[in-house]
Amino acid sequence: MFSLKETCINRKTKHYLKSNNAVRNSMNIASAKRISILYTLAGEAKEMEIRRFSEQLQQAGKTVEVICCIPEKTLVPAQPWGHFSAEDFNFSGTLKSEMLERFLEEDFDMLLHFDLEHDSLTDYVNARSNAKMRIGRFFEGKEAFYELMFMLQDHEQPKQMTAIFYRYLQAIH
Repeated sequence: MFSLKETCINRKTKHYLKSNNAVRNSMNIASAKRISILYTLAGEAKEMEIRRFSEQLQQAGKTVEVICCIPEKTLVPAQPWGHFSAEDFNFSGTLKSEMLERFLEEDFDMLLHFDLEHDSLTDYVNARSNAKMRIGRFFEGKEAFYELMFMLQDHEQPKQMTAIFYRYLQAIH
């Protein structure tokens, strides 16, 4: 990503993290009705596991919306989900995508961030999200972005990640 644009996005992310007035709350997966899934495109295995997990949640009666962050212009998601990239921000870091804006305004019960790494774009989405509970991998210094974080290994496979998330979200009372 262009460094000036990334700097501006990071500045806006800090602003949204401090000024987001969304009501945050802990809940288990059984009480969640509307769930959003955020992930960065990183291969077919991850996409297929996100699709499988999304279908599992839908079969359990959940409304699920998935959004994909595309790190490079050359990558194209195989799934018909909404997606965004650095191209959806202007040079001052202002969001240009109506689809992403609509996603960020939704009042989801949970936002599940399925990535082993974080970046400026997914940090922006987490900071602006109105989800009551944001869940993701533990990243040192990123505690304000999530209500629940999991310790995951760098080599964790997508299927293992969804299993860990689901198991612990069922256990919350």
